[in-house]
Amino acid sequence: MTPPPHPTSSHRPRASAPRRLLRRLVIVVLAGLLLAIGTFGARWYLARRSLGWQVRRGLQVLERADTPLKVRAALDHWETETRPSWEARTDELITLLYWHYPLEDQRVRLLLSRVAGADYGNRREDWKRWFDARRQLQRGLSPRVAQGEAVALRPRWVAPVGLTAWFTTILPLDGQIYIASLGTGFNDSADTADGIVRVDGASGAAELFFMPPPEHRGPRDVIGIVAGDNVLFAACYNGSVYCVDARGHVLWHAHAGDPIVAPPLAADTNQDGVTDVVVVTRAAKVLALSGRQGKTTWVASVARPATDQSLLGATLSLGNVVGQAGPELLVTLPPGQCHALALRTGRSLWSHELATGTVSGAFGATYRNASGPPAYIGDRAGNVWSLVGVAQTPALPNTGRTVEPVRWYALATRRDETLVAGLRMLARTRVPPGEGAASPLVLACLTREYAGNWGAVCALAADGPRWRWPVGGAIWATPAVADLNADRQSEIVVASIETLGDDQAVGVVSIVSAAGHCLRRMTVDAPIECSPVVADVDSDGRLEILVADQSGRLHCFATDGFGPVEWGLYGGDSHNTRNAVNAYDYGQRAYGYQWQWRP
Repeated sequence: MTPPPHPTSSHRPRASAPRRLLRRLVIVVLAGLLLAIGTFGARWYLARRSLGWQVRRGLQVLERADTPLKVRAALDHWETETRPSWEARTDELITLLYWHYPLEDQRVRLLLSRVAGADYGNRREDWKRWFDARRQLQRGLSPRVAQGEAVALRPRWVAPVGLTAWFTTILPLDGQIYIASLGTGFNDSADTADGIVRVDGASGAAELFFMPPPEHRGPRDVIGIVAGDNVLFAACYNGSVYCVDARGHVLWHAHAGDPIVAPPLAADTNQDGVTDVVVVTRAAKVLALSGRQGKTTWVASVARPATDQSLLGATLSLGNVVGQAGPELLVTLPPGQCHALALRTGRSLWSHELATGTVSGAFGATYRNASGPPAYIGDRAGNVWSLVGVAQTPALPNTGRTVEPVRWYALATRRDETLVAGLRMLARTRVPPGEGAASPLVLACLTREYAGNWGAVCALAADGPRWRWPVGGAIWATPAVADLNADRQSEIVVASIETLGDDQAVGVVSIVSAAGHCLRRMTVDAPIECSPVVADVDSDGRLEILVADQSGRLHCFATDGFGPVEWGLYGGDSHNTRNAVNAYDYGQRAYGYQWQWRP
């Protein structure tokens, strides 16, 4: 008899056939289940990566966003969640939104604006024109425009003028162009190229017209210049103020006590018939200097700045804010302080502080006309504030009204957008049917970091934003506004900074219609920070466009337009009043009579 196998033996009895079949069936089922789960997961993953799913997700998160804050929060959430999937396919996403979703749906327009930076409300024809122009520009072609809208830009000359910045003054006066130059570098005491450069408007011949004396120590960068009574007032970063005659000779010199941080303003502050000059310093003091001898007529302290604050970016302007008999001096500082001072005495009439700060400053929208907000201010969070007059209060006796800042529009669609360039007024002679009267628009430029690609020009009407045109770069310059093609409608000249594929920064000049459409673009091979200028600089009866780039050159382009010029200079006019009425008045002053203009 054979004994049974030992328990430790490797021999095992074979499983029965039914058990083997069951095991195989379980394996097949599990494999099929895993395959199904994998297929579903892959399809779910691919669906999430599809542009259609991302659009539907955006529409879903915007469904309950019924306030501006909720809308931005919803867009931020959507972009954080989906951007890694569509960032490399942005053009496809824009095309999908434009062609396959109804633009009548506000949520679709919000998504399109977030991705593309454009906004034309529910006006499909404007959207179509923007989309077609965008494709033309991507192909390296000019936008298709009607013959009457075309703007001619013909290079005339290029002149060396030294370094310029976003606050630099370019001042054309009767055939000569005066430029406040920062020399070869800003804030360099050893820079011998600081001064005022004069360029002949017809030939482009340039010369150093005035250089601050070397015995006046410190950086002699010319922050700004303004016209007086056949003289120029030059304000330097080292605190010096000069009155210079037509030959470049100094008639008088004064020192403000601290570095000057804003272009000066010229006005007859004491009503003696002589144009005076007003400056603001790093110590947050505003000084009025007599145009006769440069003596200080009054000083106003408007803030107590921190030790490390430069205050570069302060602004001065004229307006009628609190209802005085004459214009008041509006002062803004980068930390956000806003003041209205009596022009004759420097007495404080009104003050307020914007929590987010401002570098675009205030501009006077109404000077002699009391209707409408008297001024507007842009802050660093992408908001535009209107200064609205309210009933007289005991705090301001003997005045017609006091002022309350009201946030007019929140333009930023992203947290890191800031309102950098100054505000402008744009009159309209034609409006779409059904819109009502041709009320003026306020222009505001949004931007991000220096070489960002989210700059945009926004036009604001009384009943809401009219349009938003994306630049594709950063805007540090303030636009100019004038009729450049004789169609009786003003165009907007925008200077921006864009980067090429190799990270090279270039300057771009764009001509935008009053309806928010690109008519022409021209590139120069260095960035443009300085605001463009529109004026007749050579007595040919036609307007020229001047732009200064960061390589130290001033470019002159001829156009076929002859005006009117609504806002031709950085400060609006030759006295830098930043006032819409003065800007228009000075813009109509014919060649040969510009020196005699006064606000």
